[in-house]
Amino acid sequence: ETWCRLLRETNPRFFPTGGQRVCMPMVSGGEVLGFLVVGDRVAGVPFTPEDLELLKCLGEQLGAALRTQNLSEQIAQARELQAFQAMSAFLVHDLKNTASTLTLMLRNMAVHYDNPAFREDALRGLSNSAQHINDLIARLTTLRQKLEIRRSPADLREIVQASVNALGESP
Repeated sequence: ETWCRLLRETNPRFFPTGGQRVCMPMVSGGEVLGFLVVGDRVAGVPFTPEDLELLKCLGEQLGAALRTQNLSEQIAQARELQAFQAMSAFLVHDLKNTASTLTLMLRNMAVHYDNPAFREDALRGLSNSAQHINDLIARLTTLRQKLEIRRSPADLREIVQASVNALGESP
């Protein structure tokens, strides 16, 4: 097919002259996500139709796995955006409340400035407002940390055993 010829021409180091190479597309949802390239078999034994069918199945499975991984990353990004929006709404709400407290204090200051109890209360209110703003800033800095998905090898038997054990412990 045309895509095979183009792939061979654009990637000559993967398809050297001589020997047999088999290339299977990794397809999912009608989209080619990559290619599975298999080199010569030991002793130059040709691939049988059953071998090629197995490679085709592997290509489909790998394509589905790649699509799943891509979708998982998109879901993680969407959740990160949703969390950012929720945190932003919370921060805006808190900033509005703090600004309202400060505005009210400033309005009353002209009238009650000579009252020592008011001044003491106003200083305490300013201190609390400044601390609250600093807390909000600290929370904002945590939003800059990017969520990362780190893949690592795992023993499926251990994961299943831990899941079964956790199910057995629930009431």
